[in-house]
Amino acid sequence: MHTGHAGDFIDREMIKNIQSKFNGAQITKDMARRWKEQYSFVGTHTPENPIMVDFSIDGKAMNLDITDCIQAACEAIVDPIVENVKQLISGSNPEYHDEFRRNMVLAGGGSGIKGLGAMIERRLSDMGDVNVHVVDDPVRLGAMGGLRLAMEVPEEMWSSLTLATR
Repeated sequence: MHTGHAGDFIDREMIKNIQSKFNGAQITKDMARRWKEQYSFVGTHTPENPIMVDFSIDGKAMNLDITDCIQAACEAIVDPIVENVKQLISGSNPEYHDEFRRNMVLAGGGSGIKGLGAMIERRLSDMGDVNVHVVDDPVRLGAMGGLRLAMEVPEEMWSSLTLATR
C-alpha cells in the first residue's frame, strides 16, 4: 500500500507549521527535509531536548524550537495510513485478516520516523491483534529490492528500456 502522504507532504506541513508559529519565517524545502530526516518523531518519542534549528525571520538570524512543528507534521500522515490499512484489510479475503494484521511492514522513508510503527499499531488496535514490523535499513533494503528486480527482468525487457530512454 502507498499513500500520497509521505516525505514531501511532511516537508510542506512542517514549513506551514513553522511559518504559522513564527510569522515571517523563511524556510526552504531542503531545510525542512534535512530537519525531518534528522529529527522526525511521533507520539511519545519526544526528544530529550527541544529541537532547536537556525533559520531567518524577515532576514534576521534566529535559533528557535520547532519540536511541536515537526511532531505535528509527522503525525499528519498517521490518519491516512490507518484509514488505508483498514480499507485494505476489510476489503480482502477474511481468511487472511489475522495474517495481515499480524504481519504489517513499515518500510521506505517513513520507517525512519521514530515511534511511527508503534503509533500505527495503537491506532489499529480496534481491529484486533496488530503487529507492525519496522525495517532496520530502508535505503539498503530498497536497493536490494531494486537489484533483485533487475536480476529477474528478462533480457529483452532491458533492450526496450534502453530504447525508451534515448
